[in-house]
Amino acid sequence: MTIADAALSLPGKVPDEKAVFNARIELIYQTFPTHTFTAVTVSLLFVFVMWSTVSPGLLISWFFVVNLFSVFRVYSWKKFNLYRLAGNDSLKPWAWLSIFHTAAAGVIWGLVPIMFVDIAEDSMSQVIISFFFPTFVMIGQAVTYSSFKPMWYAYAIPANGLMIGHLILDQNPDTNMWALALILVTAFCIAALERNYNAIMKAIHLKLQYADLMNSVKAAKEKADQANHSKSIFLASASHDLRQPVHAMNLFIEMLQKKTMPDNARQLVDRIATCARSLQSLFNSLLDISNLDAGTIEYQPKPVRAASYINALVALHRPEAEEQKLQLEADVDDIVLQTDPVLLTRILSNLIANAINHSGSGVIRLSTRQEQQAASISVEDTGRGIPPEELEHIFDEFKQLHNPERDRNKGLGLGLSICARLAKLMGTEIQVESTLNQGSRFFFSLPIADSSQTLSPVEASGSALDFSQLSALVLDDEETIREAMAMLLRDWGCQQVASAGDLQQAQALLHNGFIPQLIISDYRLRNHETGVDAVMALRAQLADEVTAILVTGDTSPQSLGAIQSSQITTLHKPVDTQQLKSTIAALLG
Repeated sequence: MTIADAALSLPGKVPDEKAVFNARIELIYQTFPTHTFTAVTVSLLFVFVMWSTVSPGLLISWFFVVNLFSVFRVYSWKKFNLYRLAGNDSLKPWAWLSIFHTAAAGVIWGLVPIMFVDIAEDSMSQVIISFFFPTFVMIGQAVTYSSFKPMWYAYAIPANGLMIGHLILDQNPDTNMWALALILVTAFCIAALERNYNAIMKAIHLKLQYADLMNSVKAAKEKADQANHSKSIFLASASHDLRQPVHAMNLFIEMLQKKTMPDNARQLVDRIATCARSLQSLFNSLLDISNLDAGTIEYQPKPVRAASYINALVALHRPEAEEQKLQLEADVDDIVLQTDPVLLTRILSNLIANAINHSGSGVIRLSTRQEQQAASISVEDTGRGIPPEELEHIFDEFKQLHNPERDRNKGLGLGLSICARLAKLMGTEIQVESTLNQGSRFFFSLPIADSSQTLSPVEASGSALDFSQLSALVLDDEETIREAMAMLLRDWGCQQVASAGDLQQAQALLHNGFIPQLIISDYRLRNHETGVDAVMALRAQLADEVTAILVTGDTSPQSLGAIQSSQITTLHKPVDTQQLKSTIAALLG
């Protein structure tokens, strides 16, 4: 494709005349340093060649005048750059200044044959040299100044006019032929000038259209980024506001399930609990995405014995599989993995849940196999399989197969996307093989650790903690959650529970003699305070690093980053009550 074709095919508005004119003048001034160096070099070469044949004083005077204009040209170039940097865009005065430069140069070079040679008396070589140098400059300027033709004519007219007139007025009959040759050279230069001018004009149009297109793209991107930022703020706020009542509901359900009630009422409560768990699963998926976007998830590898770890994970998910009439099996080599067990659990749990959701019957097998210096981890099912055309999209966010009715019990379509991003964080990649109506296999590799260093996959839950000896302070700006959390702690046996809606109320409780062993605080509090601020202030007041747990519904990157930096144990709303209980026991047990 030629430049002309590209200029015509590029979308966007046609550049206005002022923009094109300014681009032409800018192109001229960009050539000033190079052209000035060339002018000095050529004039110096001319002085060297003519030194022994003409008056040195006259030659030096001419050389001084040539380079005086060269200095003026450099000065003009610097002032032009400062003028453009200041944001000015009226370049017509600078165009006239450039014309003056070249007109003066045309006069100076056109006087060379007149000043330094006598056609009738001097040698033929001296005459040719005196005409060659001004003509050489003219030919070069047909290229250099082709973006602004008046500059070339400003040189050619006085230079050629003086030389051709000098040749015609001379009495030597051969000079008429020289004048004709010079006219032909000038015609050639004009033709070259026109060709170069047309090419440069098309290139300028192309450049300006491209710049306009890039500005449009940039503006569209900024608009999209702003919309995405607004969406993120809305989703973070909406997520927080939605998590609050679900969190309170979970706390009340926990206490309600322990009450004595008729069987029909028990069934209703169990169904409510099931719905709450579904909501919690959806929120947890959104939280994982938010954490990945915020970059707050860290990869912390340690040795993990595959057999005990995988068997424990299978046992955890087996009841869920059996509810769907599926067999969940483990097939594990006795090897030690070097991995982050928390992130690995998230990946495998999502893959197992995905297999359960998409397998009507059959077997789901979780396997590990040693392959040289790495281990292959796979989750294989006998489900419906994945169509070949969908394989490259299954790791996209919100992508779901076999769920046209958008059954929320099957999640949001974030599980595989989360798995892929976590795997990348761990330095591996999840691959998939699938055959329609036969099943799918998801697999990835992990490094093998030194078998002498193992980490037990199951940590003590601390469930033996005696809550009756515990004093706890609940800090939350929502009264319903304060009440529910206090009721739950008392239901677990905690006899000393105090609650506050903000930091000032909590400090007043401490001032009146209440000494908590545990602080459970929301992250977002009143008066733009955070749970991190509150915990730090209460610890300072107590002069003790009292155990604290942050419970938050915030998912914004800024909040997640601040929470991670605080190094305070954090749970995310809606909190699973058993997770809360085991966390407290682990911290205080």
